[in-house]
Amino acid sequence: APADVAILELRQGSFDFVFLEAWKKDYKRFLDLMLPRMNKGGLFVAHNVVNKRSEMGDFLDAIWKTPALWTTIVSPSSEGMSVSVKR
Repeated sequence: APADVAILELRQGSFDFVFLEAWKKDYKRFLDLMLPRMNKGGLFVAHNVVNKRSEMGDFLDAIWKTPALWTTIVSPSSEGMSVSVKR
């Protein structure tokens, strides 16, 4: 696993907020790693979901189809961000 994933795996506890800016092909991996550890009501924000959507289809499918998430996309610029709340 990449060093950043290994560090997260070692980190104990839960999270209220995650901001994801990583290799786009790894977004789904980070979601899978973090979602079980997020508190109810926690926010998962991911950057570049509009301009790089072709590189993260699996992630975008997951945030729209996962029943534990309520998701919207905000795009104040061309990059766009997904904002997901854990239900």
